[in-house]
Amino acid sequence: MIAAMDTVTPVSGSESATAAPNRIRQWRDARRWTLAELARRVGTSAQQMGRLEAGTRRLTQDWMVRIAGALAVMPQDLLPEAVAGAGKAAEVDARGVPLQMLPAGLGARDLPVYASAQGGPTGMIIDSHPTDWVLRPQPLLRVQKAFAVYVVGDSMEPVYEPGDLLLVHPGLPPARGRDVLLTAQRPDGDTAALVKRLVQSTSNDWIVRQYNPPAEFPLPRREWQTAYVIVGKYHSKLG
Repeated sequence: MIAAMDTVTPVSGSESATAAPNRIRQWRDARRWTLAELARRVGTSAQQMGRLEAGTRRLTQDWMVRIAGALAVMPQDLLPEAVAGAGKAAEVDARGVPLQMLPAGLGARDLPVYASAQGGPTGMIIDSHPTDWVLRPQPLLRVQKAFAVYVVGDSMEPVYEPGDLLLVHPGLPPARGRDVLLTAQRPDGDTAALVKRLVQSTSNDWIVRQYNPPAEFPLPRREWQTAYVIVGKYHSKLG
């Protein structure tokens, strides 16, 4: 199981990753997707996606990771070519997961990765010890107790697919509209986990949403004790 995690200083996701123009439209056109289709895969509205693509909304590190994951490209591929070309070649692990997110500012290979196994129709069981270590991405550079976990199951497709590596910030408060990793300690000592979109939290329940099949339902907080905020992912596919 994952040890209890202390509250840490959050890293803001509001710092600008780059200024307009960007190459979101270029990659979207290459896949022959509408703006609405890309928005669906990223997990946001078409209006929000349009502002990000046009450069009228700041393209933060968090948005870069989410959009790049949906497009199956590296985050720096969203930057203008002159900027992206300044970065080093992308590194991948044995599973083909991209490890380099930005041309600069990447941390050491010290982010622990916890393996997952199928734990039910929509859930998973998280291993108790790190099985790998990957390069620390920009949103987690100064975050103690941050970790990553592999996705199993397809309840959150197409936003998160089996094999994607979720990047988890344990210090951010779970807020409405954020994607979260919910965990529960089972009597046998294992840690059960679910990946969901947080719709609302009450004193008794987490109200969550999944995409495949579409559903919205409560999860009792007495059972699912912790909701960790997901700040991005390493996509399991490069193309």
